[in-house]
Amino acid sequence: TQDQTAIPYHHFVKVLLDFQLSGHEKFLQKFVQSFRRVDSDRNGVVSEHQFRCLLRLIDSGKSDAKINQLLDLIDPHNNQMITFSEVSFGEKEPFPRSVYV
Repeated sequence: TQDQTAIPYHHFVKVLLDFQLSGHEKFLQKFVQSFRRVDSDRNGVVSEHQFRCLLRLIDSGKSDAKINQLLDLIDPHNNQMITFSEVSFGEKEPFPRSVYV
């Protein structure tokens, strides 16, 4: 007989992924709001100037030297197109965890 408490694997995976997505969205909510404030054309890409504004919005005490260091890390080719993904995910995350929560 089949265990009545078992659920199909694909249902389990869907529930797990939905839970993770919900948590990730909540984790990024504060950062998303700040990013949208500086992304004036709403295309998910900010210029160096907009990135500087974002950093100052989040951490007004961040020095120009630190901002330049972060820009070198995030935009090493100086293409002036910094995406939301580049500043919110991965090892290049330029902000402390408290910014995202």
